[in-house]
Amino acid sequence: GMIDSRQHFSIALEYEILTSVRELRVGFMMQDNQGVTICGSTDCETWPHTARPPGAYVSRCAFPRHLLNTGTYRVLFGVEIPPYLTQLIRTPYCLSFEIEDVMGHGPKHQQLPGVITPALRWKIESLSNPQ
Repeated sequence: GMIDSRQHFSIALEYEILTSVRELRVGFMMQDNQGVTICGSTDCETWPHTARPPGAYVSRCAFPRHLLNTGTYRVLFGVEIPPYLTQLIRTPYCLSFEIEDVMGHGPKHQQLPGVITPALRWKIESLSNPQ
């Protein structure tokens, strides 16, 4: 689907655990349409216990607005157990979405270069007339 770059969005994975699993990590890797890895992340620091008991779960990663530039992105999911990365599940790239910067940048609404377009804070100070 299409995501407006001015909006927050999340990547979520629903899953079920049948038996208790210690130190489980659920995560994803993201690529752009050229196959360049943009980022990867896991939920390993958000679960307050060392073991996840049986049950249904959703692991959700939130992205701030104005992070990704206009383009198509693909996501794969993985489930593993550290420290030796026992990989339980690794999907192919199975989720695809598009980011569109509908506003553009500056008075001519141009697209910025690069893969990310964070809303950085700028400050201008006069060196000739300090206040």
